[in-house]
Amino acid sequence: DLVREDKALTQYDFVFVDTAGNRDALLNAALLAATDLVVPLTPSVLSTSELQGLNEIIEATQKQQRRINTQPINMLGIAIVRAKERTRTVQDLRAELEAVSAEGVVHMINTVIPDSDIIEKAARARVPVVNFRAGSNVGQRYMELFLELFGNLPARSKSA
Repeated sequence: DLVREDKALTQYDFVFVDTAGNRDALLNAALLAATDLVVPLTPSVLSTSELQGLNEIIEATQKQQRRINTQPINMLGIAIVRAKERTRTVQDLRAELEAVSAEGVVHMINTVIPDSDIIEKAARARVPVVNFRAGSNVGQRYMELFLELFGNLPARSKSA
């Protein structure tokens, strides 16, 4: 309700809610409030096993959203984040996600966010990573991710 009713939020085109992946009340509330979902996946041998319950979570959320009469969540895709791109683990994960994406199960986002200490430093400084170190590789990748998901958006007029 807070996200939908807070008039201050109307000044924004997007509101991003980032939560831990734990199945808890905070994640449930964020999913219920969301219109779109991007699932970040950190490469590891266990990564794909983490995805097994994803569709069940999304379906349960959509069911709850229909019950409370809100727009059902739209799964935008899975993004590989904090990746050491040239490793075998990342290459295997990409191949597996590409196969799942080709089957139409879930969309794999092409932009990969590299592992970087800049992400942690920006978070500690409370500065968006794209503003923390102008031109950094990780900042550029986050911009690429945004453009991949939402395309080039027209600039908002000052009066809007």
